[in-house]
Amino acid sequence: EQAFDEKVDVFSFAMLLFELLSGLRPFHVLESPQAKNTLVCKGERPSLSDGNVEPSFSGMVDLMVDCWSQSPSERPAAHEIVALMRRPEFFCRRCSIRRLRDQPLHKMDAIHTSSPSKTGPQSKGCEVWMWARQDNERQLAILEVNRGTFKRAAMTLPGGRARATVVLNHPGDSIRVWVSTVHGNEVHIYGLDHSAEPKHLWDFKMHHAVLSMLLEVKEDKVVRIFAALVKGALCVFSPKSSSGLKWYTGDALPEDCQPILHEPSYATEADDWSNPVFLRLDVPTKSVKCMTF
Repeated sequence: EQAFDEKVDVFSFAMLLFELLSGLRPFHVLESPQAKNTLVCKGERPSLSDGNVEPSFSGMVDLMVDCWSQSPSERPAAHEIVALMRRPEFFCRRCSIRRLRDQPLHKMDAIHTSSPSKTGPQSKGCEVWMWARQDNERQLAILEVNRGTFKRAAMTLPGGRARATVVLNHPGDSIRVWVSTVHGNEVHIYGLDHSAEPKHLWDFKMHHAVLSMLLEVKEDKVVRIFAALVKGALCVFSPKSSSGLKWYTGDALPEDCQPILHEPSYATEADDWSNPVFLRLDVPTKSVKCMTF
């Protein structure tokens, strides 16, 4: 009963987007064109809940839904579609990870993103390490970005609420996880490999709370760990075994920081990171909450 206009083409464009996102024709289970038309006139649309539509292109999905609105007046005009698709974020992939069913993460406290390692038999993609808490428990989970799945579900580890964390690759296909606590001014170091549960290796008892941490990496090797403290102080850890990487100590503060061992077999490694350098920033009353290179 209404005259056709560009909104008909907008509806057809929505069907084209559905084919791009799903690889299927709309209502592909139906053979009769008349049956498909009947469903559309009744307000039915291709299903988005059967897993066929790629959800990470959320901008395209949202546009598709707007374009197939039952009322033509609610569909965007062609020039509005063009303007939307010209935005840089339109084709960005955004993936929502399903919440863990058995051990869901609750309140997120600290997060670290590890860069992909070099190619080879031990290469790995980007990972996100997340510390969360529920009541008095502290949990660690690892997300594989490329797969969009959790490499390790929420692991409950003892200790106070996390504030900052960094992850270091270690020889022998193992990993070291450094995490600072909100209470107690401590930095806990865990060892983690692909087959065993995390081990609490040693701690550092700091004079002030650690607000953020940053890695300095050269040729896939961590050469320094910067820890920003409250009251304008900066702690710089560097391994004694790395020659030529000693930090300038001309203006260092006279503070000491020795490891507290939990696993005696890691005494040599813990000692290698001991005796960090403490520096005072130009504005001692300010605290650094974020660092980057």
